[in-house]
Amino acid sequence: MFDLHVDSVNAHFNVLSDLTDTVRPEDDPFVEHYQTPAIPEIFCEEDEKFEKSLKTFISTIDGCEALIGKEVIQRYGGFYGPTRVVDFALILGSTSNVLNQILLETKIPEHHKQTILAAKSWGMNTSYGILEKYLLMNLKLVLLATDAVKKEIGTIKKIYETPILKVRLI
Repeated sequence: MFDLHVDSVNAHFNVLSDLTDTVRPEDDPFVEHYQTPAIPEIFCEEDEKFEKSLKTFISTIDGCEALIGKEVIQRYGGFYGPTRVVDFALILGSTSNVLNQILLETKIPEHHKQTILAAKSWGMNTSYGILEKYLLMNLKLVLLATDAVKKEIGTIKKIYETPILKVRLI
């Protein structure tokens, strides 16, 4: 595993070195958690059953409003103590844990549940962390808690509905 990681870092370095003289934070899309969103999209193209399971998971997210609301409010209020987006483990307050709890409610094959969670790099997917949309809305004081939770749900669903952001070049 360590060799694979070292090889990956070296490959990224070599590619970036060929593209530019410097590497900036904006070049971060070359890191692993920006690459994993492609995996579910590829699986959907290759396996209709997986695509159906992914759609079932996305629709289940809507039914987990109480769970998501509880988690973002507890995290926002410091109930879990310090947490980070990169909490890969299924610990309280982590994105991975919330996604896993939603998957437990989703009626799809177990191996599809495991694939959805694993293919998202332990729930990171473009560094999004549970609470980000809620926190943004509340810091601006523009929404009630219930509305902010709905925005949070919309963000989670969008991540799985469009795992690779389609960019139109002008």
